[in-house]
Amino acid sequence: MNMKKTVLAGVCAAAMTISMGLTAFGGQWRSDANGWWYQNEDGSYPADAWQWIDGNSDGAAECYFFDSQGYCMTNTVTPDGSTVNEYGAWTINGTVQVKAFPRESGATDGIRSEFKKALDTYEQFFDEYCAFMNRYSNSGYSPEMMGDYLAFLSKYQEAMDSLNRLDNQELNNSELLYYLEVTERITQKLTEVSL
Repeated sequence: MNMKKTVLAGVCAAAMTISMGLTAFGGQWRSDANGWWYQNEDGSYPADAWQWIDGNSDGAAECYFFDSQGYCMTNTVTPDGSTVNEYGAWTINGTVQVKAFPRESGATDGIRSEFKKALDTYEQFFDEYCAFMNRYSNSGYSPEMMGDYLAFLSKYQEAMDSLNRLDNQELNNSELLYYLEVTERITQKLTEVSL
């Protein structure tokens, strides 16, 4: 799945920040025309069952009920008489029920270290690029700075190679949110430089 499709799917999954039986550690939310379901890390999915899911990797899982076809029930009363909200999370008197459980091992706030490093390198490139473009603009667009510009093209390729190595990996919700935060900051910086 390419990065754009992953981001789009992740945005939808982040909107589903929703999650009695099992606790899911490494799966992901999926959807089709019929609704949302949760695919466990091993490829299985819950059906006619409750499952605790920490969809945003914050260390707190929400509980969801999946019907006999495996779709998450939303904004209704489940067969056992429990209530789920518009996201499918189990509620009691309108309060989403949560359960604490450990985050992914080897991850910081649910973000894989290699993913964070790649995005940090990507953002660092744009920080340096924006500083260069400000210097270039203030120099009156000096042709002597073209060598520096060519060096930035090489750095850009390194940053893109680092991101492309991650392109075929699924993003968890924490990684998606971090990706969106970084790209938003980069977009803001590039907008300021272009003004």
